[in-house]
Amino acid sequence: MDIKIGTSGFSFGDWLGTVYPKEIKRSDMLNYYVNNFPFNALEINVSYYKLIGKSIYDSFVKKTPDKYEFIVKAYKGITHDVIERGSWKFNPDYKVIDIFYSSLGKIRESGKLGGILFQFPPYYFPKKDTITYLKSLKDKTGTIPFFVEFRNKYWESSEYINFMKDNDINLCTVDLPDLGKLPRYAPIVTGSSAYFRFHGRNKNWYDKNSDRYDYLYSKNEILKFKDDIIEITQRAKKTFAFFNNCHAGKAVINAKMLLEDIGDSYRS
Repeated sequence: MDIKIGTSGFSFGDWLGTVYPKEIKRSDMLNYYVNNFPFNALEINVSYYKLIGKSIYDSFVKKTPDKYEFIVKAYKGITHDVIERGSWKFNPDYKVIDIFYSSLGKIRESGKLGGILFQFPPYYFPKKDTITYLKSLKDKTGTIPFFVEFRNKYWESSEYINFMKDNDINLCTVDLPDLGKLPRYAPIVTGSSAYFRFHGRNKNWYDKNSDRYDYLYSKNEILKFKDDIIEITQRAKKTFAFFNNCHAGKAVINAKMLLEDIGDSYRS
């Protein structure tokens, strides 16, 4: 089985003194992460917050072993800013999309690009414009594995699941608090690869005074995830599993637990 395990990001201020030594420089964090944790993949999240240059991707490639893989999270201008909040007008910027894709040259050539993650916001609903947009992004992505995460339940209907299967769009299995209109945890394969994102189950998800990613999964919860991942991997060429419960390094703790439980089924 080909299972890739890691965390969603690696450079956080509250990881100092928990994940990293207190005095570590940010420029040294990736080396420490790669050399001290037995993971074989990393979700690059800085690419969501800004359009980063080819040289930065090149540094990721140089600092990691040959079989290491990265998932690049798509820039928010491609996923979130396509809908104008307030007017809710759908208005994608295709120039931004071109800039983002052109920046991936080096990491793609290296063979370490496991795919691109497009995480859409709660207000991204299934309708003609958004479905057509998804298809256009998938077409532009070409042979790069294409992963999507939605933050509402409306994409869970069989109509949209079949659309994703027909277009080899890999829908993320997400674990979130059981609240409101958030997607439910339902392991699925809609394309050639599978993808799990574990965000935690903090019931204060909507509380602006709380860190929604402050949650540590229990041993029993991790064991359930392990069983699901192994079962799903029977139906996928490759499975990615990333922990995004990043508060104070909890993602690292839980990723290690999952790795330990998967044991011989895991390939580094």
